[in-house]
Amino acid sequence: MCYSFESSIRAWIISFILCTYMLANPQKYNNWIPLMILTFTQIQIMEAIIWTSIDKNQEANKKTTKILFFMLWLQPLLNSLIGYLKML
Repeated sequence: MCYSFESSIRAWIISFILCTYMLANPQKYNNWIPLMILTFTQIQIMEAIIWTSIDKNQEANKKTTKILFFMLWLQPLLNSLIGYLKML
């Protein structure tokens, strides 16, 4: 977990740019790697929402926390599925 809104957004932007580059160059990189990274870094967006609503909007914080729980469970399932489909 990042320590502020700004660090969460920066981490997501950097990973998004790098993954976009990797997806644009499939001859150098296997597509599974950037897709896995993008799946894991979506948590940074949720953390940024939590950081902005931590003192201002408790209802948004509660909803984001619930969504975050499901996103954490979906990460290994989605990455396993992508890895399996890439093996076919």
